[in-house]
Amino acid sequence: MAFQWHAWLGRLQLKFRRQLPPNNSFKPNRFAVRLNSGVSTQTMRSFALILLVLFCGCSESEQVPQQTPQAPHVIIADYVHSAFGGKLLGTDRGEWTGELLFQDGTGGVERILHENVQGIVENHAGIFVFTGLHHMGTNVGYIYTITLTSNNDVVATRLGSIPGAPSDVIQHPDGTASFLVATEHYDLKGRAVYDCYELAGKLVKHSLGCLPPNSLGANNSFKPNPLRGSP
Repeated sequence: MAFQWHAWLGRLQLKFRRQLPPNNSFKPNRFAVRLNSGVSTQTMRSFALILLVLFCGCSESEQVPQQTPQAPHVIIADYVHSAFGGKLLGTDRGEWTGELLFQDGTGGVERILHENVQGIVENHAGIFVFTGLHHMGTNVGYIYTITLTSNNDVVATRLGSIPGAPSDVIQHPDGTASFLVATEHYDLKGRAVYDCYELAGKLVKHSLGCLPPNSLGANNSFKPNPLRGSP
């Protein structure tokens, strides 16, 4: 742009000098301008127009916004399970609500559920996802079956509800999956009481095979009782 600017100025100065008298008697006063108004005024107008065009061109080029490339969306999953040539990705965000996603073999991602995922297991009867929330008086839990339709769509169908939010979902070698369910009861020390259940095929029932809640460690009130998770 600087080179073009100097080139325009050089050509205008040369044209203006050729129009001066041979004796070089030009004096920059208002009378000389009037005598040469037919040439000088037209030249000055052309010069002003060129400056305006150049100024507008520079301003537009400087105002072009620079596009910043967007960083790729990173999915941090709490639960990952290979299925249907891709992956099921589960997240638990508490009161902000997590989700179940399916990522196909090409990297494409679609949402299957908008709920907090607490575990994903697979047995001879299919793939099952545990969801739920236990927070501020809310205590809900569900189990879903995940299937692939004839149109290659991954869908979730609710198998049923459970008495409360599930946690500590563990699949055992025999294919069953044990899990804890938070109750609305507390022991004498104010600690939460949990019930123990298991999923065998598509059947949910009470169980003795649960481990103590991981979130409470050794200071919990859980005992593997077939009816209650506490004494």
